[in-house]
Parts: sequence; structure tokens; C-alpha cells
Amino acid sequence: LRHHTKDPNWANNGTIMTHLNDRVMINSTVELFMQTVPVKLAHQLNFFETLAEFAAAATTTIDDDDAETMVMAVANSLISTFDQSPDLPSTDRTFKKLEASGMLEQFIRLSTCKPVSSSRGVLKFYDELIKRTKLLIKWFGSETPCGKVAKKIVSDPKYRNHAVTPKLRAILAFSNQEVHPEIEGRMCRYCNKNDPSAEFQHALMKCSRCKSTYYCSKECQRADWKR
Repeated sequence: LRHHTKDPNWANNGTIMTHLNDRVMINSTVELFMQTVPVKLAHQLNFFETLAEFAAAATTTIDDDDAETMVMAVANSLISTFDQSPDLPSTDRTFKKLEASGMLEQFIRLSTCKPVSSSRGVLKFYDELIKRTKLLIKWFGSETPCGKVAKKIVSDPKYRNHAVTPKLRAILAFSNQEVHPEIEGRMCRYCNKNDPSAEFQHALMKCSRCKSTYYCSKECQRADWKR
């Protein structure tokens, strides 16, 4: 990856089609990052810093397949921390690692590729991020790298119906709010309705089954159960 970060073909065309071995290597990380040891090594060996530099080096639109592979790998590395394994950093620390390395900014940019629109892993990544209101305020201000790329996406008409756009709108809405102890960055799981106001947050209903999902109405709850 470090070698091809400076490759003119990658910089100008946004594809690694001519580098089959590299494509196979990147593709393998999607499944590898569903396991503890590879994720642990990725943190120790600064893999995310290298991947962020690689993604940023492409000055044009990155090939959809390559973009999908990178965001799925990053999403899986985060999801792997949900089990709270003592061998892995916490989910919060993983988010901080991704932001500090520049990979969170690149993740947001690459997550608008067409194949990702139906990826539950990527949407789950955003759902977890939305819960961290204090981090959103810090990372998604109008002059921050993540804030700039998120604002650019939600302002672009071609992404109006993309699955990640409502997530980014929610993130930007929360990032403009003062930290409030009762606000957890929650949204309706079914319709994606979001509002950082304390009134809306208090009105959300918690699922009686999983105790972690919220709905803005009983209709949304019933519809989501059918899904």
C-alpha cells in the first residue's frame, strides 16, 4: 500500500486493477477484520494510517469496488470491538484511532460509493458514531476535515437518496449542538428521523426487546419488526 500510494495510476485513475496482488490483499481484510488477531495487529502496525494515506492519494473518484472494500474493512474492524474483547481496543478508542489517522475522513468520503448503499455494516458504523455526541461536536465542526467532507456530501444532489446521507445529516445536526447530558445522539431506527433537541430525544421510545434501539412512533416500531 505504501508503495502504490505514490503510483500515478492510482492517483490519476483511482483504481488498483493493474495491481492484482494488492487488490487480493485489500479484499482479504474484509473477512480478516471480523477476527480478533488481525484487528489487533492493524492497530499495532498503524494499518489505518497507511490505508488513509493510500485513499487520500487518489485525486480522482475511486473505483466503486475498491472503495467498498476499504469501507467494509474499516466497518468490520469497528464492529469487532462490540464484543469488548480484552485483546482489542474499545469501540471509543477505535473511533479515536480512525479519526486521528485520517481514516474516518476517508471512510466518510468512500462510503458514498454505490455498492455500499445496502451495506448494514457501514450503516451500523454510522449508527455507533451518532451515539457519541461529544466526539461529533469535536470532529464535525465546520472547519474540521470530517465536517467538511460530510457537509460536501449532504449538499450534493447526487447523494440525496443515498443510504448514508441521513446518517451524515444527523451527525452534522448533533455536531452543532451544545453537549447535553440527556442527549445521546439517538434517532429512529426505522425512518431515520433525527433531532438533537432534548424534547425529541426524550420522546423517543426504547425497544422493550433489545433495550438499545429507539423509535419515534409505534408505527415505526411495528414496521421495523416486520423487516
